[in-house]
Amino acid sequence: MRRLTALTEIWCVDFEYHAPGGEPPRPICVCGVEFWSRRQLRLWLWDGAPAEPPFDITSTTALCAYAAQAEASCFFELGWQLPPYVIDAFAEFRVHTNGLRLPGTNGLLDAIEHYGIPHPTNQERKDQMRDLCIKGGPFSEEQAKEIMDYCMEDAVGLANLLAALEADVKRGSNARP
Repeated sequence: MRRLTALTEIWCVDFEYHAPGGEPPRPICVCGVEFWSRRQLRLWLWDGAPAEPPFDITSTTALCAYAAQAEASCFFELGWQLPPYVIDAFAEFRVHTNGLRLPGTNGLLDAIEHYGIPHPTNQERKDQMRDLCIKGGPFSEEQAKEIMDYCMEDAVGLANLLAALEADVKRGSNARP
């Protein structure tokens, strides 16, 4: 976290995927927000994926994800190269909150709420979208739009969370929004 300024691009990325019975994930879509510029990307993957990630991989690119092993597994399934740096916002959040009794489960929505960051998704909607993805495709056009919108909401929330975590590091703060 201390060297974010050395990175030219930090892609805050969220995948939605289908992984029945412990099988490897089948990516449904990926959405991302580039941390510095706030550029956004949306890519539907259920019907096929490009051979390369939808952003440049350079020596100064980082991937930010919440519980990054899930996003990394989607990169591996797609045959995409991971950026040289991966920031796991879950791990960073736990660094700031370890030992504290917090409400919730330490999920993305809990971390976002901890910092008072506005987020359009509630747990009920998150559960509905997760259930839809678990069910798998084919997906209607309306379902695809819902999944992509939900995925983008989490990517935007993740970028906002990274900004809050970076501010905590600069302040030397421990769990104080």
